[in-house]
Amino acid sequence: MPPSVSDFAAALVLTYSPRDRAEEDGYADWVRRVDNPFFNAVPGIVRYTNWRIIEGGGNVPYGYFDILGLQDIDAFERVWLRDDVRAFTAGWRDKWGAAPGTDSSLNSHVYLCERASGKGAEWTDHVLFAPDATAAQAGDGFEEWRVVRSIKGDLRVHTLALKYVPDRQAFARWGEDSPALSSTALGRCFAAPD
Repeated sequence: MPPSVSDFAAALVLTYSPRDRAEEDGYADWVRRVDNPFFNAVPGIVRYTNWRIIEGGGNVPYGYFDILGLQDIDAFERVWLRDDVRAFTAGWRDKWGAAPGTDSSLNSHVYLCERASGKGAEWTDHVLFAPDATAAQAGDGFEEWRVVRSIKGDLRVHTLALKYVPDRQAFARWGEDSPALSSTALGRCFAAPD
């Protein structure tokens, strides 16, 4: 993998929980074989990664999030409104969505974000994730992403704080240092382009 997983200034962040039994039906394998390669081949996308929440998340109403890094904030329309992308996301909803056949926010929320602070982090397969927290609130070494607008679903958060960490134990250490945050989670990457 490249040394930086977040060397981009704009991103789409998708939050979701697939339908019941998706994992048993091969969701992670499908994402690795089909979904992740498709999005990483779309012009305008710098890097697309898929994460599952494995710790915390008590106040986070979804089990997964995807980070779709964009060349710049203006790349959003060139990427998200492409016919092939629209057809692919409709297929995802039918196959894996909690509300198949609809573009309901029951399937996912999508936020257009821009980097507010921090710079591209060194690769790890774990990330501390604090929705609606600033980098200053989350702690040292966090990137802060400002939500420019909600593309789909309610505007549930205005900022996201992310920090790539070496292992699962970082979540417990972070919780001891940042008890004031109401929503925190640890994500583990299950699909990435390399």
